[in-house]
Amino acid sequence: MNDLAIFVDSYDANSDLWDNVFSIMDYYWKECCFQKYLVTNSRQYAKHNVKAIPVGKDTDWLVCTLKGLKQIEEPYVFFMFEDYYFSKAVTNDQFISIIHRMKKDSIFFYRLSLINGLDKSKTAVPVSKDFPYVINLQPAIWKKDILIQFLEEMRKEGVSTPWQFEFYFIDRQAKGNLPVKNGMVEGVLYDTRDIIGYQNAIIQGKWVRGVVKRYKNNHKIPFTTGNRPYMSAKDEIWDSVKQFGHKIIPYRQRERIKKFLRRINIKFMR
Repeated sequence: MNDLAIFVDSYDANSDLWDNVFSIMDYYWKECCFQKYLVTNSRQYAKHNVKAIPVGKDTDWLVCTLKGLKQIEEPYVFFMFEDYYFSKAVTNDQFISIIHRMKKDSIFFYRLSLINGLDKSKTAVPVSKDFPYVINLQPAIWKKDILIQFLEEMRKEGVSTPWQFEFYFIDRQAKGNLPVKNGMVEGVLYDTRDIIGYQNAIIQGKWVRGVVKRYKNNHKIPFTTGNRPYMSAKDEIWDSVKQFGHKIIPYRQRERIKKFLRRINIKFMR
């Protein structure tokens, strides 16, 4: 199956995370038949059947990512960052069936990380044009040429960071520049199963204690934390509060709350 590539977007300063992400992936996806790629600046990486893609000096995230995508041949990419960890066993057939679905229904963005409120009677569902961050950098399968097209457009508009990438699509939503049919964004599906058991191990450059504990307690997975610091207990509690708020408070109300909290000097990690 040569249609899908596993594309881990990274850079040399985060090389301390590379062994972990691929060790965890190997543990939960034992018979993976897809080529794995790792975006780096200049460092090589020859473990876990991974092909490194050195893209040169670290100018900005968007340029490096664009250079990496243009060096692979596969038409679809499973896009993830180096701190996106699996916690469920997956199979090749699950991903092959997703690619078939994407081809059949002309899907360019198929999100894999789970959100609340989806109709779980179906494997994958379309998303309302009013849903915040419809297109984002969560673990997802992209049609590569569409992702490259978006990145090229963003580069012309001065986008350089992952955060700006997501706000670019918020702006497109607000202006009505996303294709919509019957109130749903065309070309986008969200999987309802959380098939990889997505765990975000790093927030603002620091380890999330609960996620680290999960993998350190599994002695079959080589896992190291190196010299990278942990989040404080206070920050982890605050992050949990925000995640809970995201589940129960509508997007527009969240934005009003954020504006108020910024006035009293409370900042946001995400």
